[in-house]
Amino acid sequence: MSDTELHYPFADPPAAASTIEVAPGVLWLRMPMPFPPGHINLWLIADGEGWALVDTGLATDVTRELWQSLLRRYRLTRLICTHFHHDHAGLAGWLCAGQGVGLAMPEAEYHALQDTWARTLAGIHRNDERDFFTAAGLPPATLSLAVASFRDGNFVSPPPATFTPLSDGDELAIGCHRWRVMTSGGHSPEHALLYCAELGVLIAGDQLLPRITPSVGLNLSNRLGDPLACWMAAMQVLQNLPAATLVLPSHQLPFIGARQRAARIAAYHHRQLASLARALTVAPASAYGLSQSLFTRLSNPVAELMAVSETLAHLRHLQLCRQAACYPGADGIIYWQAATQPVSLLQGS
Repeated sequence: MSDTELHYPFADPPAAASTIEVAPGVLWLRMPMPFPPGHINLWLIADGEGWALVDTGLATDVTRELWQSLLRRYRLTRLICTHFHHDHAGLAGWLCAGQGVGLAMPEAEYHALQDTWARTLAGIHRNDERDFFTAAGLPPATLSLAVASFRDGNFVSPPPATFTPLSDGDELAIGCHRWRVMTSGGHSPEHALLYCAELGVLIAGDQLLPRITPSVGLNLSNRLGDPLACWMAAMQVLQNLPAATLVLPSHQLPFIGARQRAARIAAYHHRQLASLARALTVAPASAYGLSQSLFTRLSNPVAELMAVSETLAHLRHLQLCRQAACYPGADGIIYWQAATQPVSLLQGS
């Protein structure tokens, strides 16, 4: 499937501090980011005499100034965050305190947000996380630069002390419509999407983007799980949406073509799995070494770290399918090789 098979109803994004109505009672606004992809899309949903907000933008002075302009025109009734990443929940505490509204988000995402803030406040990056990626083969100098980038990017405000948990299958009455909560792991612990069947609209967060393939990573906290399998299960669910569903992604433009895009993302990960499986038959290698051939355009240390994390997610899935095995080398690095007695990859996907 090529990008031309997706339909983009809106050619241009809203200007700064402006909105575009994308469906009855659903407004699109955009906040800038100082790193790729350069922006995040946010959504206002008519909610009685005010507006429910989905996601926040980064905790930067620029974003706060834009919000101060918008809030003179739009009174918030509640805040919903799809997941804990800085661009989605970085201003949750500031908005909730300033507007007197409550926060709703999946429980695992809220706790991840709290943990992110605690580490930001302390100015630390956990040593055990460093050890995890060092064992994956990431060069110490690259890891230090990546960690420094995260420290320098203090894009989160103190989170609200309380929240309302969202769970898969919950229904939210927002204004005149009902929105069903859909959650999935993979990109983050319990990423939430909001689907309104009446409007034919899916607020997709980072789960479904029209041109970017969202990252699916293995890290210290989820190393015993299978984030790739969780992600692929979500792609299967999205392929069952009505063909005319309008997808509102967190980055790039709204589009129609959820089924095609989800299928293409699933196919991409199957190709990555096949490439890794072939590479493991040649010679043992570290996750870092494998990532260098799997991802050919890595422009900075953060990109290299994310590539290692995503490579590990695929290796972990191969390991659980008994197609890969790992062992510690004398240098302290974990090496991966092909294993015997494989089982089918991503059964049921």
